[in-house]
Amino acid sequence: MVEVNYVLPLEYHNLPSSLMMVGESVDYVDIRIRLREGFQNQTVSQQMSVMVDLLGAKPGEITYYLNEKDIRVPSHMEVTRISPRAIKVRLEPVVTKSVEVVAEVVGKPAEGVSLKGVEVNPPVVTVEGAKGLVDQLQKVSTVPIDLNGASKTFSQAVSLKLLGKEVRVVEQKSVVVRLILEK
Repeated sequence: MVEVNYVLPLEYHNLPSSLMMVGESVDYVDIRIRLREGFQNQTVSQQMSVMVDLLGAKPGEITYYLNEKDIRVPSHMEVTRISPRAIKVRLEPVVTKSVEVVAEVVGKPAEGVSLKGVEVNPPVVTVEGAKGLVDQLQKVSTVPIDLNGASKTFSQAVSLKLLGKEVRVVEQKSVVVRLILEK
């Protein structure tokens, strides 16, 4: 018999659609397996997984204690160690909110030309994500629009800045910004 260590990705199953995982979470678990010599090879790790079942989970911080039943291994193997054993998960309700879109403009127009106005279409987008983050969000910015050397009014389709993995813009991935220039 030999003992072999494997690092396996941690899979989270059955997360209710009304909740979202936030903050740092454990992505990998180190396990030690006892098996007959000669059975350890690369294809074995593809048959193994570690799963946390979030069915029935509620908002807040939850600690899950991993045990052998959470680890799927071939029948000729025995799990002898799991690290970490305790997995902390923070869950928040998923909410939506409408927020203002603000165009980020950089650079200076051509000499003798000035920026008289900025129009954003649509002026408001809907964001979705973890309640704690969405509640704090007041606006979303565009990627920078370069005004250097511009001499006349122009429109440009631009993307919105990413808000992180816990907040996303619903449907609208880009907006049209019209920069009104005057001599």
